[in-house]
Amino acid sequence: MKKFRYVLALLISSSLLAAAPAMADVIDFNLQQADVFDGGAVLHEAGYVLDVLEGPVTAALGLHGTSGAILDPSDPFSCELVACPVGDGSRYYAGLGDGGLHLGRSDGLAFTLNGLDYGFVASLPVANGIYGQLVLSGTRVGGGAISLALDFPSQDGDGNFVFSSATLGAFSGVQLSGLNISACVFTDSGSCVNSLEDMAYGQAQFALDNISVSAVPEPSTWLLLLAGLAGLALVGRRRRSAALALSALLLGTVPLAQASTIAIVTGDTTGAPTFLRPMQYGGPDESDYMGYTAYRLFDVNILQNTAGILFDLSCGFDCSMFLYKSFDPAAPLQDFIAGDDNYVAPQTAGLGGPLRAGHYSLVVTGDSWRDSGYFSLSVVGLKPFTITAVPEPSTWLMLLGGLLAVGLAARRHGRRALVLALLAGAVQQASADVVTVSGDTTFGPTFHRPSNYGGEPNSLGQDVAYRAYNISVTAEAGEFSFLTVCGYNCGTFLYEGSFNPADSYRNILDGRALGGTDDMGESAISVYLRRGQQYVLVVTGYGDYDWGEYFTTIAGTGGISISAVPEPSTSLMLLGGLMAIGVAARRRNKGR
Repeated sequence: MKKFRYVLALLISSSLLAAAPAMADVIDFNLQQADVFDGGAVLHEAGYVLDVLEGPVTAALGLHGTSGAILDPSDPFSCELVACPVGDGSRYYAGLGDGGLHLGRSDGLAFTLNGLDYGFVASLPVANGIYGQLVLSGTRVGGGAISLALDFPSQDGDGNFVFSSATLGAFSGVQLSGLNISACVFTDSGSCVNSLEDMAYGQAQFALDNISVSAVPEPSTWLLLLAGLAGLALVGRRRRSAALALSALLLGTVPLAQASTIAIVTGDTTGAPTFLRPMQYGGPDESDYMGYTAYRLFDVNILQNTAGILFDLSCGFDCSMFLYKSFDPAAPLQDFIAGDDNYVAPQTAGLGGPLRAGHYSLVVTGDSWRDSGYFSLSVVGLKPFTITAVPEPSTWLMLLGGLLAVGLAARRHGRRALVLALLAGAVQQASADVVTVSGDTTFGPTFHRPSNYGGEPNSLGQDVAYRAYNISVTAEAGEFSFLTVCGYNCGTFLYEGSFNPADSYRNILDGRALGGTDDMGESAISVYLRRGQQYVLVVTGYGDYDWGEYFTTIAGTGGISISAVPEPSTSLMLLGGLMAIGVAARRRNKGR
């Protein structure tokens, strides 16, 4: 009976976790790239699809015109042609040229609208006043419509239109299947127009940000949740621990993996599943150049809203990286958030910015169908997160088959066969090796740093602190990636044979050091290495005043042996210590 209770508790807990209702999402456009859109463009954010709508005139004529944009207040050129509202310090959406925006969930579920910030976008500077309205037109679940018109806020003392938070009383608790957002402008008669019959002539424009929405769980979800609560109460009726477990589940404090603010993961896309990868900013590949590229998938769980998280990718091939709210390889444009396909340094990619708490899908892939290989991914966040590789479907099948085989072997031949089966399953492993070292260049020895890619010594780094490591590999030959993550402007250099800090240009294979705040925190190279050859890795700074803590990850096609190179002062101290021990031993022998 006790065993039955444990099993029942496990099943009920699983149903409770699966049925947990979704929290409110905020569409703030901060992960979108600043851009201009024609009608028909599609944006994806926080599990929602935003369709850019043509204005009524261009739509009736079958034309395409500028209907929307993502504007960045930090870019002085964003608002050269229009009078943008002020008071919003982050990126926001602007409906332009009488265009609108349609909002719906990517999974087709219902949602509620909780709030939004909005403002008027004037085509040119105008006198203070209220020039129009933001128009919200929603479709109710099960049929019917609901609409609300909000007067645009007027100007501040400097003559700028401003953002304001909307009061959405009519929409409170209303379950929607879709929402249209547009604008209208007042005429002399006081009517607000933007239609084919009463044209706005491109003046009906709006700014939109911080759209707060909540997914409405399906009825079956609520039933599962209720059953889970009742079941846990039943199982834990006489157990205080069950009550504590229930509280932890309700508060969302049960971690599924160890959380951290820094993580390094590695992998190989060779032989991985493929998908028709999108362009860098989420559009379809219309050239057919890229084709079906191999990819690896990671689940990133952001445990708290964070103002910043950085993804740094270093590869032994031309690689790319994409972030989704939820990834479906059969629909690679759905739920797309951001991507990077670095044309300047094709063996690296990077993404960064604020993210709200929740699960995201990170995809590591190649530039085209030709590109695959080993990679190292470094993730650094301001708040705790977890990152976990998502197994391929074939992996689950292999696991199930292995468990069945082990069970059968144990049943037929006893414990010895079980051990042999487990050992047989453990023999199959990846041939790649990954090594991570950490250190601090503060008070380290100094040298005249070379230029990027092994060029002549750089005039900006004449006395730069460094740490050095001896490296050898067991692979016959292969590509190895080196990724250094640091708290300063850092560099990574690799030498073949030997390293002489007094002659830093000699024997260098490759290296890179990046300066400026945009490149602070990472340095990556990829080098072809051979077995039996000695190499020296040097981790350093960009300039004379760049030093601090670092993590360096090395990934490649075989085993890696690495050891720190002692500083000259350390070797002298060791030699002095050995001589002192010898003298002391000699005196002791004489005394005897």
